[in-house]
Amino acid sequence: MKQPDRPTTRLFLCQTPEKVGHLPVQYLGDSERIRLERYRGQRYREFLQSRVLLREALSAVLPGKRAAGDWQITERAEQPPLVGDVLEMGWHYSLSHSQNWIAVALSNSGPCGVDLEYHRARANLAQLAAHWFHPDEARQLASQSGKAQLTTFYRLWTLKEALIKSRNTSVFSGLLGGSRFVAIEKNEAVATPCASYVQLPGFPFSLAVVVRGSTALHISQGYPLANARSAAPRITRYRVIEH
Repeated sequence: MKQPDRPTTRLFLCQTPEKVGHLPVQYLGDSERIRLERYRGQRYREFLQSRVLLREALSAVLPGKRAAGDWQITERAEQPPLVGDVLEMGWHYSLSHSQNWIAVALSNSGPCGVDLEYHRARANLAQLAAHWFHPDEARQLASQSGKAQLTTFYRLWTLKEALIKSRNTSVFSGLLGGSRFVAIEKNEAVATPCASYVQLPGFPFSLAVVVRGSTALHISQGYPLANARSAAPRITRYRVIEH
């Protein structure tokens, strides 16, 4: 496998439009078309936008001049899609979607995971935390209420989901309850793996990225990519502690 010279992690964010007729559905391969045909409405739009954004992000970031439509993606049951040649080129990728928003992470620093979750109000957050989270985190959630509890829950959930994706495993692997995240001080060396929690102004979502390596995180927001702008979010980095 070819090893890239400069560690880079890129995060692409975009909102799925109500009408997707302008999106190049011809990019999709046979397995993607079969899966797309199962969906309707919002899920149809999110799936199509995610596969188009992944291809265009790969063409924008990876070396060479491969056209977006030339990337071959194969859908796999209960696994992330397989993109031909990307791993051989020393790159890794991850996808997430929530409430018409899409996130694509690319990294040549090691396997990565991204998770995006809309802040949907729920009455049983403390109970969910007690079932799924580390006991210390469950106690923290139980001591909170309202917006503070909602924000804490989704911050922890997205960090854990991103970690799970970076390991290519599932929520039943034990990582939800067997992992904790300790904030890294500003001048402290970044730990490996590195977990980043991303806060964008006015963005009612939680967003987290985990990379098996220490690298700066560069974020672009918008679609088409030619019109995307660099985002300047607040990023909190965490050390991952596993038990």
